[in-house]
Amino acid sequence: MGVAVAAGPRPGISVSGLSFRYPSAARPTLRDVSFEVAPGQVLGVLGANGSGKSTLLNALLDVRAGERRGTVAIQGGRPDARGRPDGPGASRARRAAAARDVGYAPQQVALYDLLTVRENLRHVARTLLGRRAVTAAVDDAIAEHGLEPVASTPAYRLSGGWRRLAHIAASFVHRPGVRLLDEPTAALDFEARRRLVELVQSWRAAGIPMIVTSHYPEDIDEICTHALVISDGAVARHGPLADLLGRCRRELVIEAVAESGAIAARADAPATPADLAAALGALVARSGEFASARLLAVRVTDNRLRDVLAADPRLKGLLDDEA
Repeated sequence: MGVAVAAGPRPGISVSGLSFRYPSAARPTLRDVSFEVAPGQVLGVLGANGSGKSTLLNALLDVRAGERRGTVAIQGGRPDARGRPDGPGASRARRAAAARDVGYAPQQVALYDLLTVRENLRHVARTLLGRRAVTAAVDDAIAEHGLEPVASTPAYRLSGGWRRLAHIAASFVHRPGVRLLDEPTAALDFEARRRLVELVQSWRAAGIPMIVTSHYPEDIDEICTHALVISDGAVARHGPLADLLGRCRRELVIEAVAESGAIAARADAPATPADLAAALGALVARSGEFASARLLAVRVTDNRLRDVLAADPRLKGLLDDEA
């Protein structure tokens, strides 16, 4: 059975039993992947390099040669200038482009080096929108992505952060109702990453369903509502991020340096600050080495996706393979 791209009953993404095998591969790169992304949800797809994250996005859009099985239903609600789907501010040209209502920002930056940022956006907008909608769409994209300082700069002169933001702006210049981003934080400096996080959060608030791939758990923590962990082409973990983090054990940790070297002690974190003194005393009393040790740190571990993954032996390699 091939992949069926169908109109869903509401904006969002629904995937059932999706598998994909490249023509020359002996086994599928993806196996029986299922999930849904509703309006206002951001699904973070996490996996080591080569785990199948990019293949998943390509299989959703049916843009790679290979054997596909399963069902994919994608339905976008095209936002107007205020972020509402198909609102009164949405132009006829934008509504007419509903058949292309999915935006995809691949990991590889795709810009014409000799064109300015504005010219790159205009080129993409012309292929997706009616002629009269191009100028407004480009102006909106430049303002939304904070590209005013480099709008007249040729792409080859941009820093890595500006190139990435211009690439994402071009990918979404038609204001698609569903957005896919493949490793969007790759090689970003602090300021560009902060801007990207703000953009994704604003799109999420506008009700746009999104999929964001990464091999950094911190990206998923910061911008996603749900997580899908892929290991060896199959789903290892999937669910609302709050549920996954709620399963993580929070610990009270004391780190010190004794004559024998670095030492540490761990116990369940106290429920309230009032319980902290007793918990620390009990933890220190477990080992006589702390009596003469030099204190380095006392901390309570956060509920982070990294901690959830580290506690699962099956996924240890995922964290080891970060680079």
